[in-house]
Amino acid sequence: MRFLLALVALAATLVAVGGCATEQEKWCDRVSSGAPELGRTLDEGGARKGLLEALPTLRDLAQAAPPDVRDDWRTVVDAVQALSDAVDAKDDAATRAAALKLASPDVQAAADAVDQEARDVCHTGLF
Repeated sequence: MRFLLALVALAATLVAVGGCATEQEKWCDRVSSGAPELGRTLDEGGARKGLLEALPTLRDLAQAAPPDVRDDWRTVVDAVQALSDAVDAKDDAATRAAALKLASPDVQAAADAVDQEARDVCHTGLF
């Protein structure tokens, strides 16, 4: 009887542990589901259009990002959002400025950091 109770207790423990994903697992699930969509959007839309169409996926990933790369995600998303706002406003000067900001070393470094973090932690590249 004790053996049966021990098996039941072990099974209950395994079910309870198995049902709780860690924050890293949740993040990697987001990366795994977002990376193909991000790649497809960027490939199909070209440089500017694809990047603007990828903004919702970028925002989703940024919201779920681990604390150590949240500032980098904010840098990337803010730069893409600025481009989107300028394009929507049909403001050529603001569009040029936003495009230059996207190509700036700080935004490129932030994009590299979030991509490297996804590769290191989740074994999935984003860009």
